[in-house]
Amino acid sequence: MRSKIRIIGVSLAAMAGLLLASGVAWANPNKTPISGQVVALRVIEFGDIWTDEDGVRHIRNNFERLQYVGDIDGRQFKVFSGNWDPASGEGDFHGSLTFFGFVGEDEVRARGRFAAVCSGLPMFCEFDEIWHLKDGRVIKFTSVTSFPGEIPWDYVGTLLAQPRHR
Repeated sequence: MRSKIRIIGVSLAAMAGLLLASGVAWANPNKTPISGQVVALRVIEFGDIWTDEDGVRHIRNNFERLQYVGDIDGRQFKVFSGNWDPASGEGDFHGSLTFFGFVGEDEVRARGRFAAVCSGLPMFCEFDEIWHLKDGRVIKFTSVTSFPGEIPWDYVGTLLAQPRHR
């Protein structure tokens, strides 16, 4: 009798798991492509910058303002840190961001994070960013620029919004 009860319990748990997994599959976010340009970059405050004995340059807590146009229109403020080797162009950067402006017709505020990997001479960097909008939507995008950034440069990405249930 115990084995029958155990089999029934395991079967019910498995069925519940399947129903839950299929519900998650149905809840894929709505995706809207976004694109545009970063048209201005200004360092507001330089952080700590030094070069070590191997020639690697280190930056900590630089504060910048960027201006976006296109599907995203507004100002972004970044605090970033990173390391790079000016001799080879190899490097990486990361940090946090705050955005005020518009996504399409919607006025938004967002917070997020970014990471970049750089290589080559001249040095080119690929930035991957994720923004969390206050209304629950998420923006993921990528931009590629030389370093230091030549203005303007393009960004492309996706606005993700969870479907609304009625």
